[in-house]
Amino acid sequence: MSSHLVDRIARMLKDGVAGFMDGLEDGDPVPAGNPALTLIEEMRNALSSLAAERHLAGKRLNALDAQLADIGGKAELAVGADRDDLARAVLGRRHALAEERAGLEASLRKIDAESGRLSQLIEQMKHEAGLGGSLTAAEEAAFRDLQRLAAGRTEQKQGD
Repeated sequence: MSSHLVDRIARMLKDGVAGFMDGLEDGDPVPAGNPALTLIEEMRNALSSLAAERHLAGKRLNALDAQLADIGGKAELAVGADRDDLARAVLGRRHALAEERAGLEASLRKIDAESGRLSQLIEQMKHEAGLGGSLTAAEEAAFRDLQRLAAGRTEQKQGD
């Protein structure tokens, strides 16, 4: 996921919090055109996308680890059978898998960084929402939901 979505959310938060807070203080439902509603939906979408990307990258990383473990044994067998051509092919495949693994690890670090930025934005939004007084139960629930998503926790057990 590119950081442009998180940057967009940060800009929306900066621009839209005042109107959002006014609506919450009045007890009015947030109109569809309110930037704060868009902000919350964007945050949920971004967090959901990050969670899905993290899950898929983790699955692929586990599969690569299994392939790398299997390839090590194949290289030894090829050398033991005096099949240098097969050993070279296996080592080339191992190198390609190791490069893919490094790329996935970098992707996971980037996903974690984006999740961290969103967590900070959620905290900022929660802080700004609380400046006008105590948060309502609905506001607390919305922030808990966003924080839960940012932490990568889901209430439903997802199948592989």
